[in-house]
Formats: sequence, structure tokens, C-alpha cells
Amino acid sequence: MECIPVYRTSVDSFGTVSVYPSNPNVYKVHRALGSVTNSSKIMVIIGGGPAALMFAKTLREHYYEGRIVMISKDSHLPYDRPKLSKVPGVSWDDCKLRKEEWFTVS
Repeated sequence: MECIPVYRTSVDSFGTVSVYPSNPNVYKVHRALGSVTNSSKIMVIIGGGPAALMFAKTLREHYYEGRIVMISKDSHLPYDRPKLSKVPGVSWDDCKLRKEEWFTVS
């Protein structure tokens, strides 16, 4: 079991959150899930698989009102990886764990 890595972060005067990983080419933020103010709470989830999605879902179900940011090497929203690789002829839409609208701020 390895320790969870910790990265230096900063928030500028416009509310933009920057994360400085040791290898900056590893993670890309494709889209923000909400706006940020200096008083906003932000939960950052490292990973974009089913466990990360369930954590975000649990936060919403327990009325977490802050911004949720998922950081992943994958350029797609969370999907069912085993189904995509093991079910012949499965469509991409059948592999998505949530529709894209679920990830937008309401």
C-alpha cells in the first residue's frame, strides 16, 4: 500500500484552482463542474472510474453544496470499463455510467 500523493495547490484572485503535480502532463482538467468563489468548498476526486463516480454521487446525496472536481488521465466521463472490453458489440452509450447532464451544475 502506497501513500496518497500530495500536490501543491493555489487559488488565484479569479477563483481558479491550480494543482501542481510532479508530472504536469499526467492529468488534464477537461471541464469544470461549477463556479468557484473564495468561500466555496471544493472536493477534488482523483480518478474517474466507478468508485470516483460513486463518491461524487454520495456527496450529492448528502447535500454537499461545494464544487466537485474529478481529475483523471482518461478523457471520457466515467464508464464501465469491463463491459467495454468484454461484451462484444457493446455501444459507447451503453458503457456510460451517467449521462453527461448529471455532471453539470443545476
